[in-house]
Amino acid sequence: MHKQKGVRKETHMSKYYCNIGLEVHVRLNTKSKLFCRCHNGMADANENICPYCLGYPGALPVLNKAAIEKGLLLAHNIGAEISDVIAFDRKNYFYPDLPKGYQITQYFQPLSQGGFVETEYGIVEIERIHIEEDAAKMKHLEDYSLVDYNRSGTPLVEIVTKPVIKSPEEAAQVYKYIRLLALYLNISHGVMQDGDLRCDANISISRYPELPPYKVEIKNINSFKFLEKALEYEIERQSGLLDEGLEIRSETRTINENDGKTYTIRNNESKENYRYMKEPDIFPFETPVVNLYKVETPLLKHTGYINLGLEKNAAEFLRDNPAEANVFDELKSKLPKTKGNTLFNILSLSIYIEDKIAEVNDAILEVLKLFEAEKISQQATVKLLLMSKEYTNFKPLVYAEENKLLYNNDIEYIGFCIRNVLKDNPEIAEEIRSGNRRRMGRLTGIIAGKYSNINPKYISQNLKNILG
Repeated sequence: MHKQKGVRKETHMSKYYCNIGLEVHVRLNTKSKLFCRCHNGMADANENICPYCLGYPGALPVLNKAAIEKGLLLAHNIGAEISDVIAFDRKNYFYPDLPKGYQITQYFQPLSQGGFVETEYGIVEIERIHIEEDAAKMKHLEDYSLVDYNRSGTPLVEIVTKPVIKSPEEAAQVYKYIRLLALYLNISHGVMQDGDLRCDANISISRYPELPPYKVEIKNINSFKFLEKALEYEIERQSGLLDEGLEIRSETRTINENDGKTYTIRNNESKENYRYMKEPDIFPFETPVVNLYKVETPLLKHTGYINLGLEKNAAEFLRDNPAEANVFDELKSKLPKTKGNTLFNILSLSIYIEDKIAEVNDAILEVLKLFEAEKISQQATVKLLLMSKEYTNFKPLVYAEENKLLYNNDIEYIGFCIRNVLKDNPEIAEEIRSGNRRRMGRLTGIIAGKYSNINPKYISQNLKNILG
């Protein structure tokens, strides 16, 4: 068991205890589905299907090795104990989105057990990780329902936490950090609106610190905001029942995204209802040896950016956007003299402004090297970066020279420009000589505005020397 780190923020409830556990389903970004060769990706309805996806008699599963490798990589990165054997089981139930009448999952022997996810609230222990196939997607209309079997058989890895989460805010961050870890490891596309992540939340409110014999499950939550809303509503609803002396029953509910309330969809089924059994068509086998490595966790990544001097919003942006973070990290390693916040601000105005992030090329690096050497202004840097993205074979230094974007740092030239401005603004110069040093900024601004090819830092230095 891993001990709690830091201080966990408690739910604002003086009378009751709150226990929350999450079951996070991450769709793996393998090329094909878990047990067949159908394409695993977006497509028109019922386009990526085969006899296995449709549950035809005699269609047998063939396991996708890449899904196992990606699941093992995730388990390794949360510090879990990986099973020595890969085995699958059948979970039996009937619903139109499950044409076989059962789902192939891992029940008796999951892929891994234990491990933890660390957030700003502390450590949340993981119960287990297992791999399973997804069901089809239902679309309910007024008088009938449609089924899209493209999703049938797509590979999922499910991360089940222990019921140790104490607030909706903490639950949302655990959900977010699991998504980020999947992105860092490149095991999922992590696009929430495409259904790459879904979360079931289990919550129980009780009068005592021990886990009660009941829990309410909220199904299929696909956003951090709605997870918080659903849990906040359940805390109020269950607390209200306890206030009135009523019992809380175990049930499955869903959130209405329009009003933020949860509604009953069925009573909870017991494990016995699913009649779990060993999967007869896939024999257990020894866990394969794969290339396992670790990446920086979301919490450590965020802390690292803060320590680098970035503001909180910038650190959160880079933590939450791996592609942009990779560009920033690569450039910062090659620009040791450039402050982190300055580099981030420049990239935000240039490299980050389009959906497709530009890869670091020689032109982009050359522009930023010119800026670090104080040869061009920040405004010129942004302009040259935008041109470096747009044009191939762009030569930043040649363009800067031809268009007079380079600073002229010659001391004699700077002195000449300053004296010209002083000649035109004698009253400001006299105020500064009389002791009003606040007017120095005004004068520096006038000089920089008239002579944009001078570095403002050198204007200030030389202005002080000339005025005395």
